[in-house]
Amino acid sequence: MKRFISVFLATLMIIMTVPVINAEQGSAYTDIGDMRARLDKVEIVDSVAKCNVDAGDLTVTELGSGLCTYSSINGIEFPEKLERIGYGAFMGCSNLESIELPYTVKIIETFAFSECYSLKSVTIPETVEHLGEWAFDFGDTEVKVYKNSYGEKYCIENGYPYILADEGCSHKDTEDIITEYPTCMCGGEQALKCIACGKLTQRNTIKANGHSFSVWETANGKRSRSCEECGNTFTDFERKYNELPFTDTDKNSWYYESVEFCYTNSLVNGTSDTSFAPAANTTRAMVVQILSKYAGADFGKYSESIFKDVETGAWYAPAVSWAGANKIVNGNDKGEFMPNVNVNREQLTVIMKNFADFMGYEYPEDGMDFLKEFTDGNDTSEWARDAMNWAVSLGIVNGVGAGKLDPKGLAGRNQIVKIIKYFADIFEPETVLGYDRVVVFMIDGAGDFFKDANTPNINKIFGLSTTSRAASPVNCVSERASILTGTNALVHGFYHRDDAARNVYSERDSVKTFLGQVKEAYPEKEVACFASSLEISQMVEEEGGVYAPVDENSVDNEITDMLVCEGGYLENNDPSLLLVEMRQVLQGGVHFEGGFGSSDYMTQLGLTDGYIGKIYNKYEELGRNENTLYILVTDHGGVRGGTSYGGTSEDELNSFFAIGGENVNENADLTGFVNTDVYGIVLDAFGIECPYISQSKKYGDLFEALPLVK
Repeated sequence: MKRFISVFLATLMIIMTVPVINAEQGSAYTDIGDMRARLDKVEIVDSVAKCNVDAGDLTVTELGSGLCTYSSINGIEFPEKLERIGYGAFMGCSNLESIELPYTVKIIETFAFSECYSLKSVTIPETVEHLGEWAFDFGDTEVKVYKNSYGEKYCIENGYPYILADEGCSHKDTEDIITEYPTCMCGGEQALKCIACGKLTQRNTIKANGHSFSVWETANGKRSRSCEECGNTFTDFERKYNELPFTDTDKNSWYYESVEFCYTNSLVNGTSDTSFAPAANTTRAMVVQILSKYAGADFGKYSESIFKDVETGAWYAPAVSWAGANKIVNGNDKGEFMPNVNVNREQLTVIMKNFADFMGYEYPEDGMDFLKEFTDGNDTSEWARDAMNWAVSLGIVNGVGAGKLDPKGLAGRNQIVKIIKYFADIFEPETVLGYDRVVVFMIDGAGDFFKDANTPNINKIFGLSTTSRAASPVNCVSERASILTGTNALVHGFYHRDDAARNVYSERDSVKTFLGQVKEAYPEKEVACFASSLEISQMVEEEGGVYAPVDENSVDNEITDMLVCEGGYLENNDPSLLLVEMRQVLQGGVHFEGGFGSSDYMTQLGLTDGYIGKIYNKYEELGRNENTLYILVTDHGGVRGGTSYGGTSEDELNSFFAIGGENVNENADLTGFVNTDVYGIVLDAFGIECPYISQSKKYGDLFEALPLVK
């Protein structure tokens, strides 16, 4: 019976899935970010599903839900870099006799190959990290796994029969394969694969590729650049460094990290593919070229040279013209720039101070003479004293040892990169992106009706809102679990209220709520849950270290009082993440009053708005609203004028999402928002990458610029 219900839910979910697609030659795919695509429609040629399609600049890494459901295919061509097979992707393909799963696959979701009755045998690669319920018809299909792999653990925990594919194999003959392709910021994996049984040995990490940045561009006063590999846009310097290819740069040297910084951010190149030449001198032309890259100079306005000795066709001409026009550099009394002259330290400080002024950076000017601290400080030329004093005071330039400043010494490439990194660290310091606090309000049964209610507090707190969509066939506990875990019910496993008390990990390996994810990433942070529903508290308490005080169902005003009263929780605690779950809208406004949309129901929405306002005002009173993000989400609605919910009408499926706080882009495009997306937004707010099992979509324009975590 349980499986029948699950199959029904899966089929209903597949029918409800309406992807946003780009179609070409019989296939359709969705851009899911980071230059990756999900295949949503497949072309079938000679009874073979051609999943290894050309998606243009994108790489197909996922196969969508219901991709080939109940098809007559007898073969599948998988994408080379496939990582995820969606819900019921090949469910009911009864002519499918064999498949060879790629060794890049991590996730095989619920019912992916269910009811494939002709499928005699399948081998689960060791790369698989999650198998959904009834991903295969265990028993009808012979399942082969590897000793101590996730597949074996899954079969043991669920009582499924299996065969060890590697039992008795000597693994004598092997071949090199890539089991996980690296991305710009995430490493991959390579291994030796046994030709006979498929066992993986010598699994070694492949380092991340690093971003391939374009030059900075400035628009509307904001500087940004994109990565040609992942397609993402960045506004800050990258501090996760690429591996250096240079053989002449010692990792223990005083300048090594500075070379990493400048090389990663495309400010400097090597003198060859393997050489950086750290001790080589730097010309004046080289300096302005570096600064033009730092600033994102638009050379279109600087085609004419203003110096006599700079030819228009020279490689450095645009940068020199830009620097001269903006008073970053000056020529001599003959109108010459002297591009090939090696720059010395005092000249460099003048250029850097002019550049700081051009960039609009602010810095203190206390009038102190720092040059006297060096035995040769007075050797600084009069025209450079102010700039050298400025550079020393800020730590951009330091002594060379033995109490000497060496103002007229030539600046080598190692000194240049060191000074550039100091400069960036002072004026554009590294930012850990995220919020100090996130407060999430989760409201049971409010659907999209908040839009019609009198909600002055919600209007004040949340600058951006949209109609969201229930992530699965509507069920209170199931939908709230989807919000908390960023997955569908067929993954997190909570279909009914009775399921909520069971251990979320025993059968749902790696499914964790956003509270648990934050606690795992930041053990020192306090994470709190105040829920009116006992099952929500039970779900959260299982994750350890999460404050979930409610041990029985409570009403919303009690929850609010526990938080805001004198001597209450918020006066004694400052949680980094607070979940507040309220349910009186459904309990009072529907079950005991006039039903969805009635006057009593709308009154209850107004009361809930008041409770939200009290909590917000308490944060304001305690001085905690700076760098705090507020999120509001409802789980489902119901039939207007009645008390029923759980169907597929618009009023039942529609939900409400709202967000407010510093740097939230109130013009962000939230088209297609579903409740599981809340999970990813909460993790983004803490600078945490979503686990791969998450179904949350990314909304790249939601935050204009995430603030600095304190």
